[in-house]
Amino acid sequence: MSKSLTSEKTPTWNGVAKLVRITGCLDTTGLPFTGVCFTCKKRFHISFFDAGHLIAGRSNVLLLTRKFIKIQCRFCNRNYGGRPKRFRRYMDELHGAEYMERWVTRLRGWSKSARFKDKDIHWKERRQRYERMYKIIMRKHGYKTWTELLQEQN
Repeated sequence: MSKSLTSEKTPTWNGVAKLVRITGCLDTTGLPFTGVCFTCKKRFHISFFDAGHLIAGRSNVLLLTRKFIKIQCRFCNRNYGGRPKRFRRYMDELHGAEYMERWVTRLRGWSKSARFKDKDIHWKERRQRYERMYKIIMRKHGYKTWTELLQEQN
């Protein structure tokens, strides 16, 4: 293989993270540059958000399953390890505990499975899809570039 998988995986993850942050801000405040943290419920600028995961880990199925990635402030995600119990409680409230338990079991099984490996994911196609999606959202709200969006003030 000529390129390392990490070099293909990183830009794809960056596209997912941008998309999650923009949609998370829009879902919580209606603005593409300000949002509310999923776990502490505090309001922050988009530049202070990370894309937090329901299940910690860097396996591909966990990394790219957008349904279970929410915006988290850097305090919650980095300083408090993502606050997994609180994150799960809010996901249970959002989707239902039984539904979430089925998905968590499925995701954990997939992350350990030989079926979902780096080499099997079409990284370039996924990256292009996520970039297209977040660019459509940005244009809809009057922004041309990610940098322009980050410079927006509340």
